Amino acid sequence: MATDPVPPTPPSFFLDRPKHNLKDDALGRKGFVRSFWKALRSHEASESFVIGVQAPWGDGKTTFKEMVIQLEADEGKNEKLVFVRFNPWEWAGQNQVADAFYKELGSQLSIQTKSTHGAMRAKWLQVNLLRLGGGLGML
Repeated sequence: MATDPVPPTPPSFFLDRPKHNLKDDALGRKGFVRSFWKALRSHEASESFVIGVQAPWGDGKTTFKEMVIQLEADEGKNEKLVFVRFNPWEWAGQNQVADAFYKELGSQLSIQTKSTHGAMRAKWLQVNLLRLGGGLGML
């Protein structure tokens, strides 16, 4: 009597997708994410600032960013912090990237700003940055 051969185990694949919650942290980044988030919340700047995160492809930059944003959404609710998600890879040309970024920045500032005055300032910023962006494209 012949037995059926055991089929080979199919290969397993690792999905390289960013994590969004600290509970999904498998690489022990919770402490750093929380420390960074606390530093952002306690920063007392009178002007805006930009933060860059540099690391090789696949090292978790997007996961880090998403975890910080989720932590703020879950525990923070700090009206001084505004996170704008923007993916420049969705646009073909430099002018399109600039225009799309300014539109998204103005839109998110309007949405996330709680006061009418803040929303008006965000709209003004959006319109004027679009003018600047159009001018830069002609240089």
